[in-house]
Amino acid sequence: MRVLVVYFSWTGNTRAVADELVRQLSPHHKVEVCRIEPQKQRGYLRWLLLSFIPSSKVKIQPAVEDVSKYDAIVLGGPKWTFSCPPVNSYLSRLSGCEGKNGAIFITYGGFGEDRYLNGLVKKMEAKGLDVRATLLARRSQVRSGEYRSGVKVFCGEVEAVASMRKETGVVQ
Repeated sequence: MRVLVVYFSWTGNTRAVADELVRQLSPHHKVEVCRIEPQKQRGYLRWLLLSFIPSSKVKIQPAVEDVSKYDAIVLGGPKWTFSCPPVNSYLSRLSGCEGKNGAIFITYGGFGEDRYLNGLVKKMEAKGLDVRATLLARRSQVRSGEYRSGVKVFCGEVEAVASMRKETGVVQ
């Protein structure tokens, strides 16, 4: 299975989860990693203000946008107030998604993570991805290392969906 793990991380929490995903998936699958990088770095208050605008976007560096050659696309990012502008920008450019497996992981520290996750699932499904695996990792879990067991379950869900598709002949 070819897996693309694409993520944005500002504080390092999302990067830690992405690194663990890659570590757990790599022995069994071809995994590529793409980090979403804004063209302009911003301080905390500017990111906070932008995150209050639900569909706000920022200019990002070139990233893997055509995902047609992958079996699974795993998207990760932080849960900010109402949006994460770099993730929104990436999603707006995404192509080649129709019928592909999708998975989402979110790191967060506050509240409202379920609502935020559901919104992100809808955005990915609107692109044609079949989102079957999700992971919420609280900031304190990332810092303590407790998130690793959740990542293991998450990786199993991503692999199960891909295996099911291969067995039924639904392979891209």
